[in-house]
Amino acid sequence: MDHAAAARRVGVRMADTQLLIFGSPRVGMSAMVASRLLALELPLRAQVWADDRARVWVSFSDSTYGVSDNVMKPLDVVGSLVSTALSA
Repeated sequence: MDHAAAARRVGVRMADTQLLIFGSPRVGMSAMVASRLLALELPLRAQVWADDRARVWVSFSDSTYGVSDNVMKPLDVVGSLVSTALSA
């Protein structure tokens, strides 16, 4: 989702800001069954944005809502996916 483009459409200036949405129901469903609050976090999302100096940042949530590590392990990929994408 291109938030900056949406801002321009309504006459608002905003630095480049995009929301990347990714995931797999096959991977995420067991975590949501363990804690329905994870539905707030899934599908996984990362925000890529530029500050006023044109530096690019990536932000994402790593909330687990108390779900055990073994259930969360398949979802513990956001950091590595973002790093891989940025190094490409």
